[in-house]
Amino acid sequence: MIEIDARRLVAVLTRLRDQSPSEVSAPLYAVEDYFWSIPVEERYDTAATPTNLTIGQLTDSSSFLSDAVAGETVISYHAVWAADILHGIAGGAVTSEMPCPPLELNLSFKDIVDVGRRVVESAIENCEMISFSVSTYWTIDLAQMYQVLDEPTGYSRREVAHLVDVLRTDPDRVDDRIEYLNAVADVLELVGHRLLGAGRPTLDW
Repeated sequence: MIEIDARRLVAVLTRLRDQSPSEVSAPLYAVEDYFWSIPVEERYDTAATPTNLTIGQLTDSSSFLSDAVAGETVISYHAVWAADILHGIAGGAVTSEMPCPPLELNLSFKDIVDVGRRVVESAIENCEMISFSVSTYWTIDLAQMYQVLDEPTGYSRREVAHLVDVLRTDPDRVDDRIEYLNAVADVLELVGHRLLGAGRPTLDW
């Protein structure tokens, strides 16, 4: 059983949110809208390579986040939608520089991180440590995630324990910001699925 300190995760997200105000508050745009996604039932079954991929949309994820940004109550899956946008930033599919034509997400980096933080804070009401019965999970290589005309061939089996190590690093001291954001996005996705009791093997409390 691997545990993530929910309070530490909240602290990391708070630091990310409170970084340079002009940067984190800038509106975000999608350079690529569509992305490959691994279904929950296959994401945590690392004994077999995923075969039934789905396609998501960054504009959909941002739309689903808008209610929470407006002050509505957060639900577990808000963490997954926030992770979609953070993966997009790490993969270069989301930027604060207006592309042509512009595809505005109507969100800022601060908005996205804050929604993720609120989901984790809601988990703290039940338990300070979030435990996972899975130790590995699949990810799609970022270079292929947004190339939806071709099904990806690059998958990586990641260790949940590595994410715990990443969270020990202060956001202001990271050497590779892309890798760090990608890891934080993975954590939020895991937390969102964890709170839903989804996945295989089960991720219930």
